[in-house]
Amino acid sequence: MRKKEPETRHFGMIFCLLLCLTMIVVGTTEGCMSRREEDTDSRTPKQEELGKIKDVSITLRFGSDRETLRFEDIRDMVEIQKENGAFQYRVHEDKLKEYIHGILAKKTDLTEDTVSFTSHDGKTRTLSNRAGKWKLDENYAFEKLKKTIEKAGTLSADLTSQSEESAKWWKEKGYVYGSPKDNDGTYIEVSIEQQHLWLYRQNRLMMDSPVITGNPNTSHGTPEGAFVVFDKEQNALLSGEDYETEVSYWVEFTDAVGIHDAIWQADFGGELYLTVGSHGCVNLPFEKAKQVYGLAYLGMPVYIYS
Repeated sequence: MRKKEPETRHFGMIFCLLLCLTMIVVGTTEGCMSRREEDTDSRTPKQEELGKIKDVSITLRFGSDRETLRFEDIRDMVEIQKENGAFQYRVHEDKLKEYIHGILAKKTDLTEDTVSFTSHDGKTRTLSNRAGKWKLDENYAFEKLKKTIEKAGTLSADLTSQSEESAKWWKEKGYVYGSPKDNDGTYIEVSIEQQHLWLYRQNRLMMDSPVITGNPNTSHGTPEGAFVVFDKEQNALLSGEDYETEVSYWVEFTDAVGIHDAIWQADFGGELYLTVGSHGCVNLPFEKAKQVYGLAYLGMPVYIYS
């Protein structure tokens, strides 16, 4: 007959087993927590591990828009190293080029060949874009941004001013930064066939007037297309090979061609442009030219069609 083992022995064995399992579970959990903390630290550098790069600042202005970059925007483009106590910043060139081509250039470039708009009679008209295209020089942008990032510096640039530095940012550059397609219901419309001008602000007709455009019979027809206003001047002197004339209100939309008062014209509209037409400009009565001058602004679209 076998001797019966004491029950306390069974309880002791069970207690030991539970204790071992508890130690294994706790140890494993602590190990996982430690590894997670280490992984997080490697992905997110502490402020003291960044150096001056955390203060990098890049602001690029173009027209009424701007592109701003801070460290959080470029952190994937730069590798941070520390050698002999000094920080070194190396740009990942492929990532920076990808940003310039895929994001920055798409925001800055104005390269459409044609522009469509709805004229006063409700028709959709498509015109050639003659306002001048704007295309970013991506190589120049790359060198400027790379240099700024690697020096952990600051760059603030107006890409569309009239300075020589601004011109370096572009492969193609128009008169005034702006696209005639972005009219927001605000534009000047001229019909050569109807010899009439309309000016709209946010789809509201502000003024209209009969005009006299360029004389096609002397090879001085008014150019057609989509333009933008790029200059305004009061008391301007207009001159050419066989004329010199002072005007009170001058609104230029392409090289040496604009909208202005013409007090020498006895009347406007009809077919007068075929006999007493201008050298290409859009002639208006004095008071109407004054209105256009007051309402027009640089970059305002101008649509001219037959």
